[in-house]
Amino acid sequence: MRACRRSRPPRPHADHRPLRLWQLSSVVPLAWRKAPDSPDPDTPIDILGSGFVVAPPSHGTNSTYQFIEGGLHDLDRLPHLRDLPSDIAGPAHLATPLANERTSEGARNKTLWQHCMRAAHHCDNFDSLLDVAGTRNQEFLPPLPEAEVIKVAQSAWGYTQRGENHFGRPGVFFEANEATDLICSDSDAFLLLAYLHANNGPTKTFMIANGLAKQLGWTRKRLAGSRRRLEGTYIKMVQRPSTFKGPALYRWVTKGGQN
Repeated sequence: MRACRRSRPPRPHADHRPLRLWQLSSVVPLAWRKAPDSPDPDTPIDILGSGFVVAPPSHGTNSTYQFIEGGLHDLDRLPHLRDLPSDIAGPAHLATPLANERTSEGARNKTLWQHCMRAAHHCDNFDSLLDVAGTRNQEFLPPLPEAEVIKVAQSAWGYTQRGENHFGRPGVFFEANEATDLICSDSDAFLLLAYLHANNGPTKTFMIANGLAKQLGWTRKRLAGSRRRLEGTYIKMVQRPSTFKGPALYRWVTKGGQN
């Protein structure tokens, strides 16, 4: 929507107040700004950060709205509204930097790769994923070179094609040797470890309360023993049980993993 105006048909054309529609960010979706050719250039900028947008062919109480140029089909091609004055009235978050501007140049590659890894599950082919990558890259300031975007998309697509893309799909993964050793040496510890991995992400703090024994069909003593054998190698206690703080809390010892 290059421009639209709210007009009173009986008035002369010079009194029409043209407005231009801009995209502010992916979080604060739309913003209205008085056009440079407005009859009153000193009028403060009007910003709509959320809620409803009134657009042609809507009718107001005393006026109507109509397009000067473009239409609703242009929404996905709106330019970003930049360099907002710090003294704009309204919610403070409207004057904060755009989300894409907060992605530092050194973090663009990793950010794009993670975005592609999550999006790849929903793409039918590589070209679809590359289109997603290109769209996300345009939000970086400055964008990555096209060759780098292709390389990142190819990496994410390769992981997905090989069945190694676990982003957005929590699950359980063990190295073959590790699984074999645990199953043969301590099957209870392996079962408990698999259960904990299936239900707790790599950065999560979690409980292993005695009530879990009933769910696993174990005695409390059996659960306590398996839990104790996992401590130090796979899990660590970060909060001891107490009357005031509640049950013990644990975190993973090993690093890595995909969210």
